[in-house]
Amino acid sequence: MTTEGSNENGSVTGPSDDDSNHVTREGANGYRTNHAGNGAAPTQASGAETPPVDVKTKRKYRDALKGLIPFRATKKGSKYPIDDAGLFSTIYVGWMNSLVWKATRGQLGDKDIYGLSPIDGSDSASERLERLWEEEIQSKGIEQASFYRVMFRAIKTRWLFSSIVLFICLMCSFVSAAVVIKELLAYAEMVNPTLELGIGLVLAMFFTESIRVMAISYAFTINYRSGVRLMGGALSLVFRKILRLRSLKDKSVGELVNLLSNDGMRIFEFVAFGNFIINTPLLFIPGIIYSCVILGPWALLGVSTFILFLPLQGMFGKIVAVIRRKCVAVTDDRVRMMSEMLTSVKLIKMYAWERPFAKKISGIRGRERKMLETAGFVQSMSFAVTPAVPVIASVLSFIGHTLSGNNLTAAQAFTVVSVFNSLRFGLALLPFAVRALGESAVAARRIKSVLIMEELEPYKDKPSDQNNAVEITAATFGWDALDRKGEENSKEQKDSGKMQNGGPPGGRGGPPGRNGKKGKKGKKGKNAEPDKPEEEEEKDKTIPTIFDIDLTIPKGSLLGVCGSVGSGKSSLISGILAQMRLLKGKVATEGSYAYVAQQAWILNSTVRDNILFGLPFDQKKYDRVVYACCLQPDFKQLPDGDQTEIGERGVNISGGQKQRVSLARALYADRDIYLLDDPLSAVDAHVGRHIFTNYVKKELKNKTVLFITHQLQYLSDCDEIIVFNDGRITEKGTHRQLMNNDAEYANLIKNFHEDEEEAEEIVEQEDVVIETESPLRRNPSIQGSLRRRDSKRASQRSFQRQDSIRGSMNFKRSYSVRSTHSTASETAGHIEEPLEREDLDPESEGKGKDKPQGLVTEEEKYKG
Repeated sequence: MTTEGSNENGSVTGPSDDDSNHVTREGANGYRTNHAGNGAAPTQASGAETPPVDVKTKRKYRDALKGLIPFRATKKGSKYPIDDAGLFSTIYVGWMNSLVWKATRGQLGDKDIYGLSPIDGSDSASERLERLWEEEIQSKGIEQASFYRVMFRAIKTRWLFSSIVLFICLMCSFVSAAVVIKELLAYAEMVNPTLELGIGLVLAMFFTESIRVMAISYAFTINYRSGVRLMGGALSLVFRKILRLRSLKDKSVGELVNLLSNDGMRIFEFVAFGNFIINTPLLFIPGIIYSCVILGPWALLGVSTFILFLPLQGMFGKIVAVIRRKCVAVTDDRVRMMSEMLTSVKLIKMYAWERPFAKKISGIRGRERKMLETAGFVQSMSFAVTPAVPVIASVLSFIGHTLSGNNLTAAQAFTVVSVFNSLRFGLALLPFAVRALGESAVAARRIKSVLIMEELEPYKDKPSDQNNAVEITAATFGWDALDRKGEENSKEQKDSGKMQNGGPPGGRGGPPGRNGKKGKKGKKGKNAEPDKPEEEEEKDKTIPTIFDIDLTIPKGSLLGVCGSVGSGKSSLISGILAQMRLLKGKVATEGSYAYVAQQAWILNSTVRDNILFGLPFDQKKYDRVVYACCLQPDFKQLPDGDQTEIGERGVNISGGQKQRVSLARALYADRDIYLLDDPLSAVDAHVGRHIFTNYVKKELKNKTVLFITHQLQYLSDCDEIIVFNDGRITEKGTHRQLMNNDAEYANLIKNFHEDEEEAEEIVEQEDVVIETESPLRRNPSIQGSLRRRDSKRASQRSFQRQDSIRGSMNFKRSYSVRSTHSTASETAGHIEEPLEREDLDPESEGKGKDKPQGLVTEEEKYKG
């Protein structure tokens, strides 16, 4: 059996039982180790085994060396013609001729597009990078390990080969400019030139230029393909690491988005242009020697001009890299702020925070734009200086040569100018190489900071009794406090943190503890305490949330959980899934999990794809799941049934539909343990009854179910019930036992039924309409007035019903208010719920039964 973590919002299922023999886990040190146990890292398991890595040198490079064959016969119907292309086909992209020919005739279709070669896929590249990263950690240690070295090791063979090809290109350019042109000019000055020599010189220029063009094309082809592999592998490695993280710690969502979107391009540029920094100095050695041979020592004057501009160009590239490094932090803030704004746009509109957020984002964009403008200005200076360098060098060399009394022939002048122009090519690409190396170093450090983050470690212990699915003994769970490194010294971040408590925009400080105090920061100041042991320091960064939990869930049982909002019900599920940190006690689990969160997690795909979630389609099983989740009427309303594509975050379906799709996904996965976190809060009463009867009671009859609910009418059907209050289990037992105890649970049930009766009485009183036979009712104008009166009366009835339900008892608010934020946000207190009417007026509770409060119309409510 395997246990499985969950995604942040949605139902996520674990690997199948066939994968339980060997479980891959990654510890806090950032590399993965194999264990045989009942836990698996929260990633989607793959049924196919990883093929063994062939370490034989001959087989390792045999397929790659086939690409050096000038002409290779392409297999007809090949899915990946790029792997079968020869040398000339690769240089001139001849393997795409058939696609181009079809496109010109308008016959190109989707089926004609070639698939991505498995060699260039991210799976094989990420596996290789992961293996090299593990070796780096084992040899250097987690602190000294460098992802930069890992990237170089991953491409060193192809990079070295492309550097050789690039050096051949530069040498052909030098030979053509220096030797061939000099001989052609000398041939033109001959009195009796021979035809054979002229033809030989022309053919020499043709071949050197042809080799130069093919070499530069082949070098860039190798670099671009290697860059795509390295970028895809690195991003895939980071993405899979993010799926296994316990928490984001000091990382924000915007920073991770920026890392996956921008830093990948920096890695690509590192491979594409990085080797120019090696070949450019090598080109200057023969250029200096040959210029001195032709022009004498005065050529050193022009060469020195090039040498002086080399560090200047390097300085330009370094400045751009430094500016971009600073700009990355600003971009992270902008993306984070935009993500928070788009996620909480309803809250922002409700509190009229549009202008503060717009001002905050505009300020961040202004700082980012200023940095980008500076970087663009410096880079433009570099581009402007590069064409002028050969001209300045030639002029200085010629002036020195002629002033010293030497004659300057046409052959000497044109040859020196050609040599200096050939050196300009390397000089023009040098800033790109310096900038690419600098920015890739920053990207490598950012990737390493993610790879060394602590992962979620599932529980390895199994229950002492084989009949139990979950055993929790004297356990205390806590959430990790958020740690924003290095931002305490930033005044802007301090101001943002202040605004978070009193206004809209703000930094993300430590979450509040049980008494509302802010969590401790990880950055220590001058007056910080001495270093503590790692375990004590980790405890200081953890906020205890639920305490002294003793719970045993037998296999095949239905456990109901109730309690007020914020009492720790959802944290119990997070503790079982190992998302929270176990501060003390013991947790033992056995079985695979399916988790349905309060907020439904929806894919931007079809409804069927959301339910299947990558599993094979079974018509009978699918129909049974759809019926249990009451989705058949919804399929009839949707335009394309279950093939209707759901928009981003489920914008084109209702909240109840999203919740039922999430329930269907969990049921179709067919797991051992089901963790249902208030799944009926977003559905209607009759739909909730149908789901509880057919889904929970029927389909999950032989499954272990932990059912959190605010719908107290369903608890009587549970095998056992626990009541949460203030992070502790206050009562536990069957429905009959808890009612006989006449404690908190009994009071909740009694008040719940009293509120229902009061609500029904109000509805019955308002629904009584005295029908009369007045002649006025036969008048059409009077009938329109009566319909408007009935509409107003129905609106007033709705308000009275809500006031009656709210005012029944003090803690009734726990069951009338549905929390809309996630478990982590609920526990950490990131979102504060608006105050209810009884919170504003303590006397309204007592007055609710005797004296009804004044009704508020929709217009008055809108005006505030």
